[in-house]
Amino acid sequence: QQNENGTWEGLVLGLLADMEGGQTALVALALLEAGVPADDKAVARALEYLEKLPPKKTKVVGLQTQVFAAADPKNKQAQQALAKA
Repeated sequence: QQNENGTWEGLVLGLLADMEGGQTALVALALLEAGVPADDKAVARALEYLEKLPPKKTKVVGLQTQVFAAADPKNKQAQQALAKA
C-alpha cells in the first residue's frame, strides 16, 4: 500500500540499508512497465517523491532514472536526474 507521502518505502531498506527511494522506484517502474499511465494518481505521487529525492546510492539513482525515462518519453526528468548525479 502506498504511504501518504507517495512512497512505498519500508523501514528495513529505506532507513536501515540506506536505500531510500529504492522501493518506491521499483514499484513505480513496475506500474509504468505494466501500462499504468504516468498521470495515474499513485504513479504521479511516486514521481513527485522521486523528483525531490537527492541522488545518493547508485542503484537507487539508476532506478529513478529508469522511472523518469518510462514516465516521460522525452526523458526530461531522466536528464535532470543524471545531471544531479
